[in-house]
Amino acid sequence: MVNNLFGFVGGMRKLCHSTLGTFINLRSKSMSFDREKLREELIRDEGVKFEIYNDHLGYPTFGIGHLVLESDPEYGQSVGTLVSEERVDECFEKDVETVISDCKK
Repeated sequence: MVNNLFGFVGGMRKLCHSTLGTFINLRSKSMSFDREKLREELIRDEGVKFEIYNDHLGYPTFGIGHLVLESDPEYGQSVGTLVSEERVDECFEKDVETVISDCKK
């Protein structure tokens, strides 16, 4: 799922040059794009889950493919633990910022 794009450096590069490339001009210094369009596209392609699940690699994940990190309050929670829509939105925004930051490097 998306966590493989957001969670790993190689995946971030792939996302920078493919998925985000659809929505932003990677050469632009402003990196402006339509976040809602990106969100809709990722949900259509990848789905969204409001509970923790194991992705295809066995990593705990939730939302729009957010890989659960040690710094997340969800870390260590069991599969099936519910996650609020607000938390999913928060993680999506943070993941997008992380990818954009990596794209600028």
